[in-house]
Amino acid sequence: MSRKKIDPLTSDHFGAVLNCAVRYCIGRCTYMPGLVTEWIMANCHGKLNDKTLSVMARDIDEAKSLGMECDVQKWRTFREWIRQEAGV
Repeated sequence: MSRKKIDPLTSDHFGAVLNCAVRYCIGRCTYMPGLVTEWIMANCHGKLNDKTLSVMARDIDEAKSLGMECDVQKWRTFREWIRQEAGV
């Protein structure tokens, strides 16, 4: 079985999966927000397209709750990383 490599810069599927992970974690008071945001920041620098970044930013900005204060800080850090990645 051959494995097809996914180019995160051109694949909408890669960004969609990351957006699903972020959406799953928003508002959760577990280890998942840190796990997902830290993984994205460590592995996706310079690899996400503007569409993926803007959806992540919008979801964070429009969330009714980001969880407990420790989670809120993780989301703030991640939101700042998104700003830097998007160049805004």
